[in-house]
Amino acid sequence: MVLTSHIGGATEEGFAAMAAAAAANILEVLAGGTPAHVVNTDALSNRRMPWE
Repeated sequence: MVLTSHIGGATEEGFAAMAAAAAANILEVLAGGTPAHVVNTDALSNRRMPWE
């Protein structure tokens, strides 16, 4: 087991993965879907797209 501080994940690959995940979640929401790893699922039933 390797334990690191929170900053231990701050790598070039980690930042690229975070950016890709964020972009995928944005595209999923714009398509009317549910993004991965939603914490506040109650907010999904109240969401409204700006163009609606």
